[in-house]
Amino acid sequence: FIKCSLQFYFNYLAGIKDADEVEEEVGADTFGIVIHAVLEDIFGETNKEGVITEAILQKQLDTVEKRVKQKFQEKASFTKDSMVGNNLIAQEAAMHYIKIFLQEQIDELENEVLGEKNFEILSLENKEEMLKILPAEFAYQDNQEALSVRLRGIVDRVDKFSQVLRIIDYKTGSVSPEDLKMDEEKFLKIAESKDLSKARQLWLYRYLLLKNLENNPQWEKFKNQPIEAGIYSMRRLDDGLMTLQIAKPKDAKETNSKGLPLDDKEWFLHKTELWLQQIIRNMLDTEQDFQKTDDIETCGYCQYKNICSRD
Repeated sequence: FIKCSLQFYFNYLAGIKDADEVEEEVGADTFGIVIHAVLEDIFGETNKEGVITEAILQKQLDTVEKRVKQKFQEKASFTKDSMVGNNLIAQEAAMHYIKIFLQEQIDELENEVLGEKNFEILSLENKEEMLKILPAEFAYQDNQEALSVRLRGIVDRVDKFSQVLRIIDYKTGSVSPEDLKMDEEKFLKIAESKDLSKARQLWLYRYLLLKNLENNPQWEKFKNQPIEAGIYSMRRLDDGLMTLQIAKPKDAKETNSKGLPLDDKEWFLHKTELWLQQIIRNMLDTEQDFQKTDDIETCGYCQYKNICSRD
């Protein structure tokens, strides 16, 4: 809705679904889908062995090329004969990024000095056989209108590494650490700024996991462990896991029901629900029209760009 309210209308209100088109060249969306699918398979299979170690990941490096070729056929019906020119370059790039990423994961384990040199996948795209991140509910109240709102999301991966729960999102585009730093000025814009989409996504994932730690029995034993949320950018793997940086203002005046200052967790949940209220208020505002975004880059990945004459 924040990115493009007209796209939101077409998809969720009008119910206009993607047209089945034959893709002749690998687009950015297909490229991202293939990389996500390969990583999901690799970590889903390796996690059956228990914790993931350097040796396990090292073995997976040899499977990357075969996996990528299979996924281009499965996800976009690209045959061997169609993998020429730019398509072949895209396939080779996908193989390169995944190999570099797996090597980065191996290096991360090798360099660990505080804990064990392994990590455990707890949740992966909400797969049934792993821990599920259930929707979170909160009450929306505005004047005479009261609604029970359910917030859901599918997280690429949640793992436990060095006693920390890590919420992980993979991006095939470029992301910088600055994109994920939240200060007081950005707090005021998070409910409406398109530029904060990556930080907002991680913020909501963190909110979802915190609510599950509180209310979902599956996560009970992890309730007191620290959480971080971050992004691995395939174009900036040297930066490692870039994490969301949230600083609670020193002069925060919010208090709990006992009149005591909110701790960091209480403050985070409180702030999240405040700006979710603002977003929902905008969505329900009958005075606001659904408008197409002025960000042409967003349109490049939109299935409705032909309707908007943005092709």
